[in-house]
Amino acid sequence: MCGLVGYFKPKTGENLNELYHATSLISHRGPDDEGYAAFNLDARHTIALCGPDSPEILKASMPDITQHMDYPHQLAFGFRRFSIVDLSEKGHQPFWSQDRSVCLTFNGEVYNYVEIRQELKALGYSFTTSSDTEVLLVGYQAWGLDILKHCNGPLALAIYDQTKNKLFLARDRIGKNPLYYAIHQGALYWASEIKAILSMTGRSAFTTNEQAVYDYLNFGWRDLDNTTFWEGINTLPAASWTSIDLSKPPAHQHLSENLTSYWKFPSSRLSSRDISFREAMTQFSSLFSDAVRIRSRADAKVAFSLSGGMDSSSIVATAANILPTRFRTYSIKFPGQPYDEEPFAHKVYQRYPDMIDYQTYTPGNEDFWQVADDFIWQQEEPFHWPDTELFRAYLRKARKDDYKVVIVGGGGDELLAGYQDYFFPLLMLLRDRNALFSMTANLFLRTSIWPKYCIRKRLRILKDLFLHRQDSFQKAIPPSFFNRGGQSVAIPYLKDTQIMDRIRDRRNELFKNFDEMLVGYMSNWLMQYWQRNTDKSHFSVPIESRRPFLDYRLIDFMFTLPPEYIMHNGWTKYILRKSIHPYLPKEVTWRRQKQGMPFNTQSWFTHAKPIVQRHLETAGDNPFLNVSTFAEDYDLLLEKNAPFLWRGINLVLWWKRVIMQTHL
Repeated sequence: MCGLVGYFKPKTGENLNELYHATSLISHRGPDDEGYAAFNLDARHTIALCGPDSPEILKASMPDITQHMDYPHQLAFGFRRFSIVDLSEKGHQPFWSQDRSVCLTFNGEVYNYVEIRQELKALGYSFTTSSDTEVLLVGYQAWGLDILKHCNGPLALAIYDQTKNKLFLARDRIGKNPLYYAIHQGALYWASEIKAILSMTGRSAFTTNEQAVYDYLNFGWRDLDNTTFWEGINTLPAASWTSIDLSKPPAHQHLSENLTSYWKFPSSRLSSRDISFREAMTQFSSLFSDAVRIRSRADAKVAFSLSGGMDSSSIVATAANILPTRFRTYSIKFPGQPYDEEPFAHKVYQRYPDMIDYQTYTPGNEDFWQVADDFIWQQEEPFHWPDTELFRAYLRKARKDDYKVVIVGGGGDELLAGYQDYFFPLLMLLRDRNALFSMTANLFLRTSIWPKYCIRKRLRILKDLFLHRQDSFQKAIPPSFFNRGGQSVAIPYLKDTQIMDRIRDRRNELFKNFDEMLVGYMSNWLMQYWQRNTDKSHFSVPIESRRPFLDYRLIDFMFTLPPEYIMHNGWTKYILRKSIHPYLPKEVTWRRQKQGMPFNTQSWFTHAKPIVQRHLETAGDNPFLNVSTFAEDYDLLLEKNAPFLWRGINLVLWWKRVIMQTHL
């Protein structure tokens, strides 16, 4: 994982300082090396440069950018390296083909680079490094952009192909790695972080995206449709690439016309007649084990997150059974809190004491405010909840212990329908597929939704399901499914009197059934944000996080399975539980109560109140929120709607720190 920056300006520029400054703003993403390339398209001449943070061996053989700021050029690449595979200077980027006709900057990992390299060698290609970067570039020379179909792992890349006089931008299937772009005053800019683009265009080049602000405040929606909190700065869609003809001025129309999707979610499901549960479980176990195996590859030190929940515990148990050597895990401990999951993590450790080096971290209420100034700056956009910093806190501990990679359980809920939101849509899908016994069993045996629900009411819901009386049981269904956005909680505190029109237009944009929800959560409605949030959090450490549950092979497989294999007799993630239960304590595998990251909301917000009040008092005028009214209702909002309370606080802090650039 690293960070990249670049621009294409048809008019010749003669100052690389803009590129150098933008790249330095994302230096936290790559402290191990920096590199630059500038291209004079008119003269067909290029220059490759290192920088002050480059290794000494590169400084001895390459010119320094600080000594060549006046190089005339139209196209430029900047790069910061966080070395994971091939730790030598040979992995330096921008990376050039052996004939110097192709130049690549690449943020990400190709987990199956060993297998792709063997395939390319069989075709007659040779290699000078052991890096996945070279595998990606040689693969491009062999197959063009079809190399993306061969790659398993997160990536965002920019390729300049001199023979075609084209620039290519691309992202991985799920969009784990960010790639922002913007067109301003006839020039195209792209970067791993928004701050780098703003530094090149000037901060006044783009106004605030009001729709993004209102979606966030009212509904908690984020990162929809590849937009950001800045009008005109977008993310390249996941699972796609685009080409830019360097003989023409860049234009949004051309980027859209040349946008090519190379992967899509499966559109149909098998039935239990097509694949038995035993066959499905065997295939799932094989794919999952391999997803863990290839994500354990690195030349840097690799650790594992162990929360005590199903997802991370399954990964750790799998690793304990397939890896040849002992490995480190990190768990978060909340002594005295009712939702502390560390005891479950400890049970996993006790199952594999010879394989696991077990480490714990205990956060405090004040931890967020000690780093809030930097954290909000690094996040760049508002985020969902203050416990986001808890993840980064234990990752900082891992980084201090010299670990560069941590394997985490993210994506399991989206892949395996682990959220409560999925329950009724899945029942309706089972009904529509005539899996009536499974539908009934799930309704009556699912105890985590209504532990006190009486049989009579369940029978009423069952009848309404059979009669397709959706409205009659709507009150029992999570609002994110049928209520199309929930309550308009923000309206009393907003300054925009036309907000109701905006909200009304957004209500009907959510999914209509289970499969739409599964795809939506894995992409536009949840995963795009989770990926952005974790990328900014983890690379501000920096540390690279890897997610076996987001292996595209697992997604292709799970999205075609019969729904009754996902939820069975009220158990979510059923195929995972059955596959992994021989290797985990039953207290972990068959625990009904889903907790996620424990967070004591009441305690945290009560402790934070005087700190927040000081920030609100010094916030100045906010164009969206009536700050004084909002501050007065702090206690009421904590009682009635803590998520909205946080979103209002976060918006004020974001506006102050990121937009106004005033330190907290």
